[in-house]
Amino acid sequence: ETVNKANNAYPKSGGIVNGYVDATGYISGKGVYEAPGIRVYSSINKPSPGELGAYTITEVDNNFARGNVEVVNTMSAYPRINFFPQRGKESRGYFAIEASLNDDNYQSIYVYHRNSAGKNIYVTNFPEKDGILATLDDINAASNIPVGSPIPYPHRYTPPGYLTCNGQSFDKSLYPKLAEAYPEGRVPDLRGEFIRGWDDSRGVDPGRVCGSWQPQQVQWHRHVSGSGGYGGDFGATSSRGHNGSYHNDSQQKLPFTNNGSDFDVFTNNGAVGNETRPRNIAFNYIVRAA
Repeated sequence: ETVNKANNAYPKSGGIVNGYVDATGYISGKGVYEAPGIRVYSSINKPSPGELGAYTITEVDNNFARGNVEVVNTMSAYPRINFFPQRGKESRGYFAIEASLNDDNYQSIYVYHRNSAGKNIYVTNFPEKDGILATLDDINAASNIPVGSPIPYPHRYTPPGYLTCNGQSFDKSLYPKLAEAYPEGRVPDLRGEFIRGWDDSRGVDPGRVCGSWQPQQVQWHRHVSGSGGYGGDFGATSSRGHNGSYHNDSQQKLPFTNNGSDFDVFTNNGAVGNETRPRNIAFNYIVRAA
C-alpha cells in the first residue's frame, strides 16, 4: 500500500495533476497564491476589467481622450468636452466646449460656463459662417476710427468701448491710447456744442489751439435808417437866371431831405432767441476709448 501511494504521489519536481486539488489551508508557490474561494490568475487566465475595478477599452475610448493620438473622436447629438475644477472646488462650476449636431438644418459649436447645478452662467455661440476669429486687439487695429475721435452717436446710452464726451476724467493707465489724444486725462465736454474745423494757419479763425473752446459771438454789423425825402413849394420870380423864373408857386417843387439817424429795431416775433445758431440735429458725442 505504501508503495502504491508513493507511485501515485505528485513529484516534487512538478508534473500534471489530473483532476481537482482541494486544500484545507493555503496553496502557495513562486508567483502563485490562492486562498479558498480565490482564483489564481495567469497569462492564460486573466481577470476581467470588472474584477479589477477597471474600465474596458471600449469604455476608455468612449469616455476619455487617449494620449499620443492625432484625432480624438466623440459621437453624440451633443458631443462635448468638460473641464472641471479640482475636488472640493465644485462650487466654481465648470467649462465645456459643446457641439450641437441634433438638427439637420442647423449645427453649431459653443463654449459655456455652468454652475455646479449645471445651469448656464454664460454661453458663447460661434457664428455659422466662414471667417477667422479675431481678438480685441485685432478688432481695434482693423477699426478705421482712431482712438480719441469724437463720433456723433444717435442714442442716449454709450456703447461698450466708448466714453461719452461730457468732460469726464478717465484712467490713463487703463486707456493709454486715449491718453495720447487727451494727455490731461479728460475727454472734451461736447454737450450742446458744435465742432469747428481747426484753422491751422489758414487765417479764418486765427489764434486757436486744436481742441480749444470758443464762446459764441455775433459778427460786427449795424442797423441804419434811410433818409426820408419831401417836396415843398417855393415862390416864383421874374428875374432871369433863377430857379422858378416865370413860374407860379404852385408850379415849383423843391425837393429836400431830413437828416437820417441810426436806429435798432428788434422784434420777438420770428426765429429769435438767446443765441445765434444754424439749423441742427442733436446727437450724443462719444469717443472711442481703446
